[in-house]
Amino acid sequence: MPIYDIGYRGWDGPLRTGIRRFWPISRVGYELSKQGKLMSRLLFAAWTPLLYFVPMFFVVGYFTQPGNQTPGFASFLAGALSPEVAEILAAEPEISRPIAWQVLFYWFFAYVGVFFTFLMLSSVGPKLIADDMKSKAYLVYFSKPISIRDYILGKLGVIFLFMGRLLLLPALVLYAMSIMFSPGFETILHTGYLFLAIVLSFVVLTVPVALVVLFLSSLMEARFATFLWMGIFIAGQVASRSLSSIPGVDEQWSILLSIEYQQRLVLQKIYAITSGPDSAAELFSRWLDVDPPWEFALACLVTISVVCAYGLYRRIKAPLSI
Repeated sequence: MPIYDIGYRGWDGPLRTGIRRFWPISRVGYELSKQGKLMSRLLFAAWTPLLYFVPMFFVVGYFTQPGNQTPGFASFLAGALSPEVAEILAAEPEISRPIAWQVLFYWFFAYVGVFFTFLMLSSVGPKLIADDMKSKAYLVYFSKPISIRDYILGKLGVIFLFMGRLLLLPALVLYAMSIMFSPGFETILHTGYLFLAIVLSFVVLTVPVALVVLFLSSLMEARFATFLWMGIFIAGQVASRSLSSIPGVDEQWSILLSIEYQQRLVLQKIYAITSGPDSAAELFSRWLDVDPPWEFALACLVTISVVCAYGLYRRIKAPLSI
């Protein structure tokens, strides 16, 4: 073909709307990231906590049926959950069944969810933008009709796809199995809010830390971003727990230092648990206020998300403005 015949040509294929332009970035990034053995093992390991939680939901469902409040099951629940929860279940099984579910789902997200989120972000997140910056692949992205917003949403979509398989899907399976172990499907009417709580928990655990890791990934090489992310997460927990053990120190300083602590306080509000499962003492309905300063924790998470999103946008836009 002569050189003078090469130029812009019309496109006869289907056009993709602006809302869906980020999806190819997410899909391809997800397929490439899950090819490693580490991610395959992590995706498999995410289902192992169900070996504990499924029997727990079965015991709760069996114990709360009429005539099944035997001393053996009561002592088991007292040790597995707390004596207070076991007493409530024995006294009013039908009414208090959702309370036990709230405790179990809180455990799942506050401990299992945080753990797998940390592992997944440490292995996948730092490479998502750092590798593009290093290889100048972002120039290929922006040679196509996509915006910086599409690029950021595409990278966030990779993390959301992994988190959906690691966290959201197992949680929804647990909710479905808890309905199966209940006396009847009318239980959905009394526990339907737990479905919303699961989705909110997924957002709380995913969005802030995903933006933090992507921002770090845009600033430095992947290996340095990995070490910095792990340092922020682990050192924040250590510093927060050290400060909370010092008498006279304002609890807000402990909250400010740890993203994990901030997430846990917001989860306590979502599931209306006034004390953590380490010393589960008193449970309130989901509409009552909780003792921990969840408002400050939520404000910290929102601030972190906004600052990192703005910094990420500026960092990606900088080389395109030259």
